[in-house]
Amino acid sequence: MKFIIAYILILCLFLFFCTLNSSQQQQPQDNSSSNSTTTSSTTGDRNLIVTGQGNGKAEQSIVNAVISIESTQESAKLAQSNVSSFSTQVINYLNSNKYKPYIQELQTISVTLIPNYPRLTPQQQQYQQQQQQQQQQQQQGQQQQYTAPVVIEKTTFTATISLGFKMIEISKAGQLIDELVQLGVTKINNLILTANETEILKATNEAINNAMIDALRRAQSNLNSLYDNTGSSTGSGSSGGDRGDSIKLNRTNIVEMTQTIMLPSQPIASSYYGSSAYIVAGQSTVNANINAKIKY
Repeated sequence: MKFIIAYILILCLFLFFCTLNSSQQQQPQDNSSSNSTTTSSTTGDRNLIVTGQGNGKAEQSIVNAVISIESTQESAKLAQSNVSSFSTQVINYLNSNKYKPYIQELQTISVTLIPNYPRLTPQQQQYQQQQQQQQQQQQQGQQQQYTAPVVIEKTTFTATISLGFKMIEISKAGQLIDELVQLGVTKINNLILTANETEILKATNEAINNAMIDALRRAQSNLNSLYDNTGSSTGSGSSGGDRGDSIKLNRTNIVEMTQTIMLPSQPIASSYYGSSAYIVAGQSTVNANINAKIKY
């Protein structure tokens, strides 16, 4: 009986030491995988998830404009009649042979008619106080005359018509704005310079291409650092038999990609001050951000 118990104890100790030895042999492999940010597929390939940023330039060639014609008169009918007359002249001029080839999307943005009710000005308030003082002085046997301010007691009306259009020839925009002011335009609400669709598409492709280059550069840097940290590469730049710096990534390594495109708009002016002939086109910037899964 004692022999059997001793045999069982020896067998348990033998199994315990075998299990301990096996776990120690697997430990280096586990440490290597825990420091890696990669994922493995069933085919043996590994993947890196990286982000990339890039931008592209688009030449501005289009002016988006919003203009207004405003008139303040003693009657609503007269105010509306004035702005209608001036706006008709402006629309006819934009549709003339001189500018019609360059004008697109001409439309009425808004029509407003607002009454301006008379309000008591500080001068009127002061005159009322002086009148009260004069009445008190008359009761006391004193008298002093005060001059009443000129007060317009009538309600006036302000009518406004706003027009919007797109001009595809930016070199003529300054001259056109000056001529429209002479025809009765009283306000330049907004001027925005943008690029045409062809230029924006070209800049978008350039931005995506630059973002892909940036993503591959980041992936290459992360990959080299990963193998250096795990001891699979010497870190001296020699490839040897390891996969560290010897792995060269290119676009064929990108297996999945999502992208975000940010299109720009550039405000030029919000109001009109003197001549607008100094409108100069610049460049619009298109930005791209991508998330890429890179296989290696």
